[in-house]
Order: sequence, then C-alpha cells, then structure tokens
Amino acid sequence: MNRDRTLLPPRGGIRTTPWFCLKTGISAIAALTTTIVAPTVAAFDAPLPCKNTLACQTAVHPLSVCKTIDEHDFSNPEFIFDSNESTKYCTNPFAFGCFHSLDPEWDSQERRVCNSEDTAETISTGACQVPTDLQYMETRIFAYNWESANLETWLLQIILSEFLNVPTSVETGVPGTQMNFYHPFRAMDGGSTSDFPSLANAAEYGDCLSIPEPQRSPDATPHNNTGDETYQPCAHIAPEIWSAETARKMANDDGIIEAPQGLGVLGEEGWYIPKYTAVKDLTLLSYLGLQGPENQRKLANTFLRPTTWSDYCFQVSPNNCSEPDGVATRAPNDETEAGRYFTYNDDFTGHFRATEENDCDLFPENCTGHIADYPCGWSSSVTQQAHHLGIAVASNGPEGGARGYHYDSLLEIWHAANWTKSDVIIYWWSPDSLMDKFEGTDAAFMRISLPKPTQKCVEKRNSNNDDRCSFKEEIRWGDPEGSCDDPPTAIQKVVSKGLWTATHDPSIPEAIRSPSYQLAQLFTFDTLQLFEIFEYRKQLSDPRHAVCAWAIDNKKWIEGLLPPGYPRQIQVDNSTQGLRTTAIVMGSFATLLVIGTAAAIFKQRNTKVIKSAQVEFLALLLVGLLLIAIGAIVAAVTVSTSSCVATTWLLMVGYTIELVPLLVKISAINVLVHAAKGYKRVILQRKHLFTTDAVITLCVVIYLALWTALDPPIPTTGFVSGTNTQSTEERSFILETSVFCSSNRAFWKYVAIAWNGLLLISGSVLAFQSRKIELKDFNESHIVGLMLYSQCFFLIARILINTALREHISDSALSYAESIIFSVDVIITSFIYFLPKFKNVPTKRKSSILELMGTSIQESGNLREEPISASTVSEGHVGPFPSDSTALKCPYCGDSQTDTVRALYINQDGVTTVKGISSRMKYPSSEDASRGTPLRSSTVSNLEFDDDKERFYGSLTEKIEEGDHSLEKQPAANHTD
Repeated sequence: MNRDRTLLPPRGGIRTTPWFCLKTGISAIAALTTTIVAPTVAAFDAPLPCKNTLACQTAVHPLSVCKTIDEHDFSNPEFIFDSNESTKYCTNPFAFGCFHSLDPEWDSQERRVCNSEDTAETISTGACQVPTDLQYMETRIFAYNWESANLETWLLQIILSEFLNVPTSVETGVPGTQMNFYHPFRAMDGGSTSDFPSLANAAEYGDCLSIPEPQRSPDATPHNNTGDETYQPCAHIAPEIWSAETARKMANDDGIIEAPQGLGVLGEEGWYIPKYTAVKDLTLLSYLGLQGPENQRKLANTFLRPTTWSDYCFQVSPNNCSEPDGVATRAPNDETEAGRYFTYNDDFTGHFRATEENDCDLFPENCTGHIADYPCGWSSSVTQQAHHLGIAVASNGPEGGARGYHYDSLLEIWHAANWTKSDVIIYWWSPDSLMDKFEGTDAAFMRISLPKPTQKCVEKRNSNNDDRCSFKEEIRWGDPEGSCDDPPTAIQKVVSKGLWTATHDPSIPEAIRSPSYQLAQLFTFDTLQLFEIFEYRKQLSDPRHAVCAWAIDNKKWIEGLLPPGYPRQIQVDNSTQGLRTTAIVMGSFATLLVIGTAAAIFKQRNTKVIKSAQVEFLALLLVGLLLIAIGAIVAAVTVSTSSCVATTWLLMVGYTIELVPLLVKISAINVLVHAAKGYKRVILQRKHLFTTDAVITLCVVIYLALWTALDPPIPTTGFVSGTNTQSTEERSFILETSVFCSSNRAFWKYVAIAWNGLLLISGSVLAFQSRKIELKDFNESHIVGLMLYSQCFFLIARILINTALREHISDSALSYAESIIFSVDVIITSFIYFLPKFKNVPTKRKSSILELMGTSIQESGNLREEPISASTVSEGHVGPFPSDSTALKCPYCGDSQTDTVRALYINQDGVTTVKGISSRMKYPSSEDASRGTPLRSSTVSNLEFDDDKERFYGSLTEKIEEGDHSLEKQPAANHTD
C-alpha cells in the first residue's frame, strides 16, 4: 500500500479531517441528556465537549478535566467552534508527559521537554520543561491518516521527549491540523499521505524551525489542495512506509532521504469480508467462488452499495428522517454529516441497498456487487485484479476514476455493515486497529484468496496512481499479468538526510549531539507489539491512553532501544574550581601590582628617569594594564551576560590603551633620530600624539559596540564527555557541564586576538629599529622590545589553548587558563618595564665633566630638534650666546670647530629639559699641529641634569682618527648658566 504520493482530495470541498466526529456530536447536544455532549469513537478522536470534569474523567481519563478552551490552544479553531456551541472541552491528561502522568515510579519533577507546538499558556503551567542545557534541534515526525502509523508516531514522540529530552513535534502535511500527543485538548486531525514534500524540506533546511514563519504557520495556504506552494511541511522521520517505489529510490539517489529501512512489521493487504458473510457462503473466501458470469448475479445480490446519511434520508426514508426510524434519528445538519456512512452515537447506523449497478436484470452484462476500495492517494490493485480475474465487483466512492473512499469512510462502511449485518467486501490491510478491534467477533476480517503472487505479477501492477485513478477504464485495468494477490510487505521507515546533516553539524560538539538520528535508525517495532497496542486500544477509549499505557508497561523495552550513551545526565564540572581560584588570585595580585606601581610612579614623578619616560605615557600604560588585570578577574568570576560583555571590553580596550601609546612614542623617537641625521627640523606636537591614541582607541570602541550589538558574548553551557552509569536501576551517560562566555560566531574573538597580535608585532618592529639610538634615558627600545616579546609569548599561548587544546579540555578551563595568562602578562610586563626605572633612580653627580649652557626654549607642548652652530670659547670664558641657541664649552677642543652640535629639548609644563646631545666634531688639533694636523672626533654623551645646581653634566669622548687608540677625557669644567 503506497500512502505517500498524493494528498487526499477533500470530501465535499472541505479538507479531510476527523472533525466530523465532533460536528456530529455537537449537532445532537439538544437530544442528549448525558453529561458528555458528544461521545465519539472514530478513526481519530476529536476534542471532546463537556459540561463538567466528572464527565471527562468518565469518558477520557481520571486526570482529564473540563476546561474552557482558549482559541490559541488550537492551530485551526474555526473547525470546531460555532456560536451556539459549548466552549468547554476535556483536557489531555498526558499534556505533562505520558510517564509523568501514569508511571508511579517516574520522578514527579521529571517532565517532558517543550516543543514548538506548545503554546505560551502550556509552558506557563509547567506542563513541560524548556530546554536549557542540552539545546537539541527539534525533531519532527510525520503523521499519516491511518491509525497504526500515528500510534508509532506518538510512541517515537514519547521516547524522544521524555527519555532523551529532544523537542519533538508532529507534521501532518496539512496546514491547520494537529496530531501532537501532548496537545492540551486532545486534537487529533487526520494527516496527509504525501510525506515526500515534508522529507524534502527537511533535507533542504535541516532544522524545520528555520523555515520562515509564514510558510510553516498553521494558517498558511495548503501545499497541495490548491496548487499554492505557500505552506512548507517539514518532517525528519516517516515511521511507516508501505512501499519503496521508484520515487523513493530517486529521492535516496538525490540525497533527500536515507535508504528505507525495515520497521520490523510485516504488512498484508487484500480483499476481506466479515466472518458472518463467510459463514453463510464459504465459496466467497476464494476467487474461484467469485469469478465468472456464473457468480456475477450472486455478487450483485450479496454485496449491496453503502448509502450516505443524506441519500438515506432523501432517497430511502419515507419521512426524510424527520422522525427516528431505527436507522436515522434525524437528518444531517451539514455537508460533512451528509456524506457520513455511519455515526458512532447512533444518529445514523448505516444502510446498504441495491442500486442500478446491482440490477442484473436491467444490466445483465455490467451488474456488479460492491467492493470498498482505497482512496486515490493510496496504491491499490482492486480494479486491475477484479477486471482480469473476471470478478464482477466495483467501488462506488466519490474519488476519481477508481471511485475509492476516504479512510474515515472505509471505517464507517465496516461499522455500518457490522451494525446492520450487511455483507461487504473491503480492500484492507494488516496490522490495523480496525481489524484487531473486530477480532474474535462475528465481524472478524476474513481474507479472500486470490492467485498466488509472483515477482513478474508484482512488476506488472499499476504502480502509477494516476493510471489507477484515471477515468479511462483501459488505463485503470492495466496488464492482465498484474492481477495476482498482494504479497506480504515489509513495512519500512524513512529518515530525511537533513536529520543526519543537522545532527552531525561540525559546529555541534559530539557531547551534545542529538540522539534523534540514532534512535530513528535503531527504532524497530514488530507486528506482535503493534497488535498489542491495538489490544490496549480496544480496552481504553482514548488512543493516547492506549499508547501511553503500553509504553509504561514496556519501559524496559524502551530503555533498551535508546542509543548508546543516552540519555545525557548533566552535572556541574567541579574539576576547574582550583583553576578558577588561581585565576582570581592571580588577577587580584596583578591588579594590586599595577595600583602599587602607579603610586610609586606618582611619588617619583619629578625624577629624571620618570620625566624621561614621560608621565603621561606611563599613566596610559598603567591604565591599560589595570583594565587587563580587572578583565582577568571578571573572566574568572561567576559568568553572566554583563560579565561576558565587560570582560571583552576590558581586555580589548586595555591592550589598546597599553600598547598604542608605546607605539606612538617609539615611532616619534625614530622620526626624530632619522630627521636629526639629515639635519632636518621636525616639530611633533604633544596634542597630535595623544590624538592618535584617542582615534585608535575610538575605532576599537566602535568595533566592541558592534560586537555587543550584533553578537554579544553570552553565558554558554559547555560539555565534556563523561562516563556511562548503568545498573539494573539506572542507565545514563554523565556529562560534565560548565558555563563560559561565547558569541555565536568565533570571528569576533579572532579579530580581537589578531588586533592584539598586530599591535605587538608593530611594536616589536619599531623597538628593533630603535635599538641603536644613543639617547640613554629617552630611548627605551630595549626595555620596550623585551616587554613586547614577552607579550607575544603570552599571545601565542592564548592562540594555542584556543586551537590545539580546545578539544582536550573544557571550555570553562580554557576561560580560566586565559584569565591566568592575562594576569601573568600584566605582572611580567610591569616588572620588565617599571622595575628598571625604580632601580636606576639617578643620583646627583658632583663632578662636572662637561657643562652645557644655553637659554630655555619657551614653546609649550612642542618636542623639537634644534640645530645649533657651536661657538668657539676659550677655557674659563662664558661668552655671550644667541637667545635661541646653546653653546658648548669644550676646553679640549681645538681652535676651530666646524661641525654642528645638536641638542634635543622636551618642554613639559613650561619647564625645558635637555634630554640628550650628540655631536661629531672634526677639528685640527693644536696639540698635534706639528704632526700634520691629524683629525680628532669628539662626541658628547651621557648628558644628565643636576636638579639642585640646575646644571647639565656629560662626557666628552675624543678619538684620534689616525691613531690606534681612543682616549676618553673627562675634563673638569664648571660654568654657571
């Protein structure tokens, strides 16, 4: 039986659903005096109207209550509500979960996991648990319009939702319908036979919830009835497939579904008659007693046509059903009731009659008995078999050329035949609850044997449903060789490849991989088990109750079916507490160290060493280090959304404020030195330097703002594989969980690391370029280089733990390890950069080696390189100097000096300080004039300033260029500015 190709056309222009059961009951409200308004037992149970809770407890389950329904509890409420109808309905006693409701051994705190079909009201009542730790993708199971498949769908939903904590919903393929086991008011619409579009969409989207809301909304336009493709059904699992036809093979080849697998149930289809009919005429149990002209009249007289409620009232009833007559208590109230063949509340008990098609006197060549055939959406060989075997039977349903009946109509016809004890032939299948329901009664299904099936015969069947439902008889008849009986069918299950793709997404850690795909592969269900559920169904009025009761009685079987390593049990990972404590302690120490260093810098702010390093730049560096240290602490404390965002800002801004001023400072030194070598005048304004720092920091702030707005780091649960815990009492797989900060995309964090690396690499290059500059106190290239190299080491360590070690330790351990790295980075940086400044606080030097005299340069905020022409002065003489120059007193110089002395000034708060001076002077030595005036070069270096005497001291190095020695002279000279 192929029930997977075409959506059933609606009866009478209205979609095929079981709401007719409710409609029938509601129409009889006035005539009934019982508390239950419309007790129904049909193919599917509809929401049951009620007047009080006692009625629901009697008709449904002791846990069911009578409650006013909210329109939001139904996806398509217009099908059940009329203005004059009651708005109270019996609730679903299993809305909190099957095992939670019925199993006394089940943990009362353990409820099923919520799914997308749960309303806000359902969630607010605590009927389900919203997924928190294990964020499994929702699995969607397809529901058909026959009961056995839907019982299997519900069983799968129970296992996934209550044992494996996987959000699971049900796809009917028809908008506005529901088959969810947990629906608060027991909605049970008939599904579609067309599962292929649902499986294809699952293969395309993976996560069915990723389909745009308008296209998956229950109110969307139907997918098949109108030809409008607005509604997009989606399902990952189809639990009961009766044929693996060519389309299935094509789907498998095209990557839409996995290869169909056996469910474990053996299905059979064939022609059936009631036992009471067979008892009357045993020849009817074989095609030999049916075929040929000699049996034509027998069939026409035995198997009469079923009559609809409307036809009975207006064509058979003498009073048009205005009065009860034992068959109908009233006329139908609407179009839906008019097409019924039987009602389950005795309003219409059914009627079979001989029509012109049964009249062999009027049509001796064409008279036929009646056989109830499948709808066009299902595959059937009845027409082909009957024609080529010469059996004079035909179906008279409303569908297509084959004139089949809807599923609910087939059920009604059999119930009507049983009630009236009319003879009937029906094309049916096993296993099915209807067959099981009548087992052991005089209306038990008895199969008619047809010619033995062969492979060749099966291959000659009309596999194309369009041919079977064609209005041309020749096409419907098909090949004579395809007229054998139906062979047993291994019922199969089909899984969309989208489920495998979504489950094995590389971005999903194996520890939290959904068990849905594995369960779909492992799920098997044999024929005896299915018949056992049918037995429960006979004893219990509610099909949900039947499935739930069977599941509880077969709990051990369910537990044995679970994939290895499931269900996951979550426990907090305490192994990282020591690492966390260490991170907090290290962060606190780093913070105190930075604060202490800042205090020491402030105390020594007027010393030459601190002034040389520039207090403003030191302050910025300390602020950056302080932010990093605080960020390291925040990263190790309790994780929250605010702490995650704060950590990101503190660290990235901290590194920027720390490193950018150093880069600007070193870059400025390089510019000045290179300009000095070319005797060029360069003016670098302090305002320009700080503006550069501010602009770069602003860019970082903008990036962080975008990060926070678009994809903020939030608390994320991390999992590491644990151990199996298995005993006679319990089976579980322990997962250790920890919380850490993470954004949806790792891109943001990698950019932050790359920015940190760019700053460090740039600084290292600049420090390397500045290594030979001979400005002892002003040039910090060696110290800065060492500091940057150490920070590069810590950056590499961060990269390693975020790549190579990520698979081996938990995410929280990675966070704590990074926090420790940040703290150690701050500590080492503080020692490398600041410790030498405190160790080398200059002493006041009394011996003057070289005195530099000159006027102050009153240009606030400027840092400039000033070329000055040297003046020739005799020893002990202080000559007049130009107001904008500085002269060098050199008692060991010759009579003439031809080179230029270069002095470097820094103006800070109105105080001019000479930071360094360098001169290479070539002159003829008066001392060695008699020897050919060899040239000597002198260099002034190691310039220092005595705060008390307000004098500069330096050393003069002379080198005789034609000699083999260098002589450093330290003459005593003392001249007052």
